[in-house]
Amino acid sequence: MSIEPHWSLSEAKARLLEILERAHALPQVIADAGRPCAVVLSLRDFEDISGFSRRRLRNLLLAHEETQKGKPTAIDP
Repeated sequence: MSIEPHWSLSEAKARLLEILERAHALPQVIADAGRPCAVVLSLRDFEDISGFSRRRLRNLLLAHEETQKGKPTAIDP
């Protein structure tokens, strides 16, 4: 399966809002030096393919923030 990059890294930096809007319809591929390096997709698509729920993702992000502040955390499944 071949992935055609849609955005160069410099385009992605300059047009992030457009990429985020387009990601609601289709995943957006970003390339660095012509090689695909990242995909931007909607939260719904992410949840569908990863099995993560919004609650679980929120808990992971909060735990990361607390860890960055030097506080121990427990993550809800």
